[in-house]
Amino acid sequence: MTDIYVRYKEEVLAAGGAHLWPDVGVEKRKDRMKAVMNAMDNGGGLASWRKQWPSTPGHTLAGWKAELSGGESFEPSRYRREQEDTTAGAMKDSPRALQYLQRMWQGKMGKRDARSRQVAWKSYVLQEAEAASREAKLRWCQERGVRVVSLQHDGVVAMVSGQEALAEAAEGMARAATARSGFEVTVVPKQGRIWTS
Repeated sequence: MTDIYVRYKEEVLAAGGAHLWPDVGVEKRKDRMKAVMNAMDNGGGLASWRKQWPSTPGHTLAGWKAELSGGESFEPSRYRREQEDTTAGAMKDSPRALQYLQRMWQGKMGKRDARSRQVAWKSYVLQEAEAASREAKLRWCQERGVRVVSLQHDGVVAMVSGQEALAEAAEGMARAATARSGFEVTVVPKQGRIWTS
């Protein structure tokens, strides 16, 4: 499911948003569905979005699947299970990180349940990759005299003039961030500014 989501992200966001909020505008649906997927990536459930954005009664992600253009389908229930299984497996390979968290949580914070530990561990791991990516983008800009006007938790906002320079900056920052973080990073230029993540 994770591979399918990466390959058909825009379709999944559009289909999920239309399923949950058919009476809301297309862009708003997409933004909401992106938040739903991010929540699942970080330990949220299939219905964690309901308080913030109620949907039509009976519309749920549990048991629902999106039929995609390539003949494949995406099932949020399976995606969520994959995220949990992957995180649990990676935690087993990180005994030193878990020891660090245990020390940090001593005392009143020491009684965290397994789910809380998993969410916290994943948050720290993802922050490390995000920080490495952001620092690589920032360094790329500094070395080329590109003006950075804002730092984000996982990226930068940079000012670039001209479509050719914009594309070159996006590609350069993506290469630098991918090399530094160890993850495939895509940088998308928008309206003369580059908002990266």
